[in-house]
Amino acid sequence: QQKPKPDLLVKPTYAVINGDFGEDEEVVNLKKENQKLKIQVQNLKKRYNGEFEQSIWKEMQALKDGGRPVSGVNDIRKEREQLKEENARLKQIIEEDPRAPSMGNIKHLKQKLFYLEKNLAQLEKERSELTIRATMAEEEKKTTQEHFEKATLQYQKKIAE
Repeated sequence: QQKPKPDLLVKPTYAVINGDFGEDEEVVNLKKENQKLKIQVQNLKKRYNGEFEQSIWKEMQALKDGGRPVSGVNDIRKEREQLKEENARLKQIIEEDPRAPSMGNIKHLKQKLFYLEKNLAQLEKERSELTIRATMAEEEKKTTQEHFEKATLQYQKKIAE
């Protein structure tokens, strides 16, 4: 079952050149709808007055403290932990017996250590970006659902009249 397209997509559009074109009913309705949307945006800004940023920071802190992970972050965390363990093991080998590895081995271990630290930083950056994206998407979804519920109720009331 396909939903009908909104009038905005079906009806022809008109260009207004130098204000010579008189406003028809559709233009007036669009202006009213635009005004309503502006008011809704202002109300949302008032309602989330700083709370949105705080909720993002709380979510990031929860993730840093081992809270609920965002999908895909588990793999990044596992790999990061493996890299940290390998990094610590390599450092311990170098510190325990400095004469055991040959000079070639030390160079190889230092290169590997550099690579692992670089990889770790990249994974942490990616995790942070994914966390922020997920939080923003969740908030946007919530706001959109609220808007659709309100619009549906209004539409049902118009139909009932």
